[in-house]
Amino acid sequence: MALVAIATTSCSSDEVYDVYGNPNNLVYLNVKQQSPANMPANTFGYTVYHTPVGPILASQPGDINISVKSTKNAQADIVVNLELKPDMVVDGYDMLPADAGVVVSLPEEPLVIPAGKTVSNTVKVNVDLTNADLSKLVKPFYLLPIKVASASSNSGQALGVTTQNELNAFYVGITTDVKTGMVNTVSNSTVGTPLSDYSGMTIVYYQTEIDWSSPSLDLSKLTDGNTYTYHYAISESNNSKYEEVIYKFDLGREIDLQCVQLIYYWSTYNIKDATVYTSLDGQNFTDQGTKDSNDGSTTWNLSFYKPIKTRYLHVKTHSASLTGNWNNNQILTEVKFFE
Repeated sequence: MALVAIATTSCSSDEVYDVYGNPNNLVYLNVKQQSPANMPANTFGYTVYHTPVGPILASQPGDINISVKSTKNAQADIVVNLELKPDMVVDGYDMLPADAGVVVSLPEEPLVIPAGKTVSNTVKVNVDLTNADLSKLVKPFYLLPIKVASASSNSGQALGVTTQNELNAFYVGITTDVKTGMVNTVSNSTVGTPLSDYSGMTIVYYQTEIDWSSPSLDLSKLTDGNTYTYHYAISESNNSKYEEVIYKFDLGREIDLQCVQLIYYWSTYNIKDATVYTSLDGQNFTDQGTKDSNDGSTTWNLSFYKPIKTRYLHVKTHSASLTGNWNNNQILTEVKFFE
């Protein structure tokens, strides 16, 4: 059954709809929601990450605002009811476990299409994760369907609810993923307090696959607060084997590290990923995880889910582009450490 817009001459900005072969006034959802990847249309998506320090809510969609439309002008007010369908099976998705504590509440305010109109008021569906046990969410995808259950009016007008899922159902969806590293791959905010004293700190720079490395760097260029002083971290080449750079830091003392901030000169001289390794003795290093990005940001905040005690760090990066000439350079202007 297809909904087909029919132009009418009217002073109103409301749309008027009809359905071929159906004399009833059908009610359907008015939802304009960008669904997450791998989720059906009309999905309001949440993301849960299972990290080394436990599950975290990584993203959420904001307010879930819902309204409905009718295919014809309402002869009298049409009251529309929504219904939670926790037991409704959607192929390829798991139902939300009851013991996970995800509370979804329908609004007390009714949806009403006023007489003479085709569009209802907007109501808000509430999703409460305050007391949720996110550790219960271990499957990749969960869905809680919410459907248009009924429509009623005192006008005697023949009413109905469309049976097409994409027009009469929307979803609260939860996607889960496992993050084995300590680097927070979602947040781009700093955590902690920046170090104010860089005395005693040293940096060694290595460009891998090349038979040379600089013995040390002028640390003052990278900690002077001036983004116009910098270090060229890679030579001009269009060969992909030259794209990897490793900075080796000795902080001079042990700290409880919460974040590493790297600032690059322009997006042209940016990186596409960064991996952090930490060590207390300078010999045995732990891979704390990799952060990838393609948003063009020149500031990389590599924060951790919890502080990591360390003195030595290796930060391995790869150039953002290899399009020829100077475009695969890495030009680092500032580095900051937060504890």
